[in-house]
Amino acid sequence: MHIDASQQAVSRIMATITSRIFRGIVKNMQLEHSGLQQEQALCGSADDASPDYRASPCINVCVMNAASGLCDGCLRTLDEIAAWSCASDEQKRGIWQHIQRRRAAA
Repeated sequence: MHIDASQQAVSRIMATITSRIFRGIVKNMQLEHSGLQQEQALCGSADDASPDYRASPCINVCVMNAASGLCDGCLRTLDEIAAWSCASDEQKRGIWQHIQRRRAAA
């Protein structure tokens, strides 16, 4: 099968866009991680009344589970991961609450 130049150009553009999106997500995940504080917050109990909701849940175990659609490390969806850096405190609190429910259900 012959692929013409325009199809090749579209393929290159799509590959570039996909690569940039993925690199952006990974970069956000790396920037959000700030060490032990997040790990302790993530490992706290679901009943913990005062986790720091502004701290990123990322613990640098960044593996997306295809079956659940969640990161195996922080239990966030890709949408939650991508939105974190510009999320309001209220939105971050909501994401943490989702994580706590997911952890409790596991």
